[in-house]
Amino acid sequence: MLKLRTVTTLTRYPGDYPLDKITPFVIEKYRIDRKEKDKVKDSGINIDGAILSHIYTTAIKVGIIGGSTT
Repeated sequence: MLKLRTVTTLTRYPGDYPLDKITPFVIEKYRIDRKEKDKVKDSGINIDGAILSHIYTTAIKVGIIGGSTT
């Protein structure tokens, strides 16, 4: 249930951006919006971030997006 909520939330916020176009700025805006508009606690936002990180790692491993060159 937690993963479903998180995926639903992630598609609602940074969902307008392709994975390779999500920047630290977009993520920070997402964090602020979730905290201020949705009244979500930091712990919930951190869980969302961990799942987003996992999505990125998986996307890089399977070649959907390229990894960092730095």
